[in-house]
Amino acid sequence: MSDKSFGMDLGTNSFKLYRKGKGIALHQKNIIAIKNAKEITAYGDEAYDMYERAPESIEVSFPMIHGVIAHFQNMQSLLRMFMNDHSLRLASVGKRDYYIAVPYNITEVEKRAFLDLVAGAGIRARQIFMVEKPIADALGAGVPVEEARGVMVVNIGADTTEISILSLGGIVLSKLLHIGGNQLDDSICSQVKKKYNLIIGRKTACRLKCMLACAFNDEEIFKSPRKLRPVSLDRKEEKTANEEGQEAEVVTAEEVPTTMVILGRDIITGLPMRKEITYQMVYDAISEYLLTIIDAAKVILERTPPELAADIIHSGIYLTGGGSRIHQIDTLFEEHLDLKANLVENPEESVIRGLGKIMETKEYESLAAVMKL
Repeated sequence: MSDKSFGMDLGTNSFKLYRKGKGIALHQKNIIAIKNAKEITAYGDEAYDMYERAPESIEVSFPMIHGVIAHFQNMQSLLRMFMNDHSLRLASVGKRDYYIAVPYNITEVEKRAFLDLVAGAGIRARQIFMVEKPIADALGAGVPVEEARGVMVVNIGADTTEISILSLGGIVLSKLLHIGGNQLDDSICSQVKKKYNLIIGRKTACRLKCMLACAFNDEEIFKSPRKLRPVSLDRKEEKTANEEGQEAEVVTAEEVPTTMVILGRDIITGLPMRKEITYQMVYDAISEYLLTIIDAAKVILERTPPELAADIIHSGIYLTGGGSRIHQIDTLFEEHLDLKANLVENPEESVIRGLGKIMETKEYESLAAVMKL
């Protein structure tokens, strides 16, 4: 493998880049802002700060939907901007190898779009490799996927949930659901509108989810100790707080807020309005989606060969993706599936960490497939 190798996880919500020998080099929002349909005014975290705040002349959009490329030109422009980011200092780097993580349950046409995206972006691609996301995900979670034993991974991402059974470096079963953090945010928006005649944006709904979402409608469970992430409407403030170590802050039951005050627009008066939202309301908005994910996991388990199922009983399920941060979601899986549920550190980065392992470790080379340009 070349030392000039890069791994890319093009998520619906965020773009992550791994540089061989140096680790994760970039982790930004996968979003672009275009003025008058032709001029790129911002991208990444800077564009996210403009999301839901920009005038009509500026389109702020996520080019990835349900894990695949929905707006090819926008995604190609965004990829070019990311790879030319001055912080990466790639001007002197010549031809490069790229490793792309792709969902398992997508069509050949959708897979080809990832290849065309990188090949045509003008970022000096020499060879392009594809790695199935569930495999990279499991490796990033610290699971030895090459062994002859069954592994179950549930990745709850921004726009999809991918449930997979792995063994011997391959995927035995996999199911892709169009349920993720975005759908939970939309449901919270609908619930607030229905209950309080209040219109809020996705950013506000996301803050409610991060602060108040719990897998159980029980105050004692809700107030059990957890790690609270710093959540801000300003992506830069949130990023700075994470870098300062606030992400690992553990709060006790007495410190856990059960409500959160938000601002929105009253449907009847049309005026700005302040409202206090409870964790119970957030639970009502998201619980049906969580149970749908669990039902899908049950279906996969029912189809799993008995020997692999025995392995999974021993090792449990691995929960990854940003959705696995929902408080007590591991307990919900354990109660419904009667299996141990393992949480992963920094679950949003499990796929890109797995790509890094494939790039850095010779024994994992066979997990990446070369694509013809």
